[in-house]
Amino acid sequence: MRKSWLFIIPLLISGLFFSGCKKNTVEETFTPIINPVTPDFTTKVNAAVNGFITDENGNAVQDATIIAGTTTTSTDEFGYFKIDNAAFSKSVGFIQVSKAGYFNGYRSFLPTEGKQTFIRVKLLPKATAGTIESTTGGLVSSADGATVTLPANAVVTASNNTSYSGTVNVAVHWFDPSDMTTTSLTMPGDLTGVDSAGHLNVLQTFGMMAVELTGNSGELLQIAPGKKASLHFPLPSSLQAAAPSYIPLWYFDETKGVWKQEGHAIKNGNSYDGEVSHFSFWNCDWGLPLIVLKAQLVDTAVNPLCNVPITIHFGSQINSQRIVYTNANGFITEMIPANYTIDMEILNPCSQSVFSQNFNSANSDIDLGTITVNLGQFGG
Repeated sequence: MRKSWLFIIPLLISGLFFSGCKKNTVEETFTPIINPVTPDFTTKVNAAVNGFITDENGNAVQDATIIAGTTTTSTDEFGYFKIDNAAFSKSVGFIQVSKAGYFNGYRSFLPTEGKQTFIRVKLLPKATAGTIESTTGGLVSSADGATVTLPANAVVTASNNTSYSGTVNVAVHWFDPSDMTTTSLTMPGDLTGVDSAGHLNVLQTFGMMAVELTGNSGELLQIAPGKKASLHFPLPSSLQAAAPSYIPLWYFDETKGVWKQEGHAIKNGNSYDGEVSHFSFWNCDWGLPLIVLKAQLVDTAVNPLCNVPITIHFGSQINSQRIVYTNANGFITEMIPANYTIDMEILNPCSQSVFSQNFNSANSDIDLGTITVNLGQFGG
């Protein structure tokens, strides 16, 4: 019972908180990245990871399967999991979360040798938005206005790449880039991507989509070689003025835990439209050069503050928000854009700001040192 309460208390507390070249979003010209970062997926780091998995309503998901490297575990009755030692790539560590009836969840992080990372993942229900006959092709829309269009005779069985004939069940979910509080918990990865030049970027999303195709017997389907599907991403009114006319497309690499640039989308009024040659998660993003931000949170007695969410904004757009959690020792290690105005804020359990700091990032990593925070400090 004592062990269960140790898991419940962090849940109750933190649950109350709520390339080589890149294209400039205004001038639409290309400018070079000053200090490009090439990801290292070969070197391994041994680290720990723990956290909570919930459903779309914030309820604990029990018996979800968690995979971290070669280690597998499952969530308990509180949706909690813990992996004490797993081998992650040096540049990107990640977990995969699976549960019947939901899209797979993924959360990426920057692992530190011998240290623990705390994460939260909210799973999304995988409901069929519509069906398409494979021989004729067709279009399926989500309730949010995202669409998937398949041409005729363009589907194969994913397991053996053989032509599929029959009804195609299309599951679709659109991630709203104007609601980053929700999107940060449900999206795959951590909005870090590898551009076409092989460099790591921090991504600023203008909309992403999850798509999964299944056949009559529940078998997983894919787009046939040489064929392409069309994706239509709604663009919220609050982002339309800032949205560029041309934007790179990125897919989520489910083997490396990172977004990868492939293709582009074109702005058509209040949407982006693009073509893709395979299905996964797809994202309309600008890639920004990055640096690493470090800090440690302690209370007034110099005890580390664990599992505390920190909100990080860069720039002035609503689609620039990140949420990162302190680990068991109160540390955060997060990738942020270089040469940006950064706004970092910490809220207490009543959602009141107890700490904020604005600073300008440059072209090298930043360590803010130890930050003392009183989470029991309630402002008037």
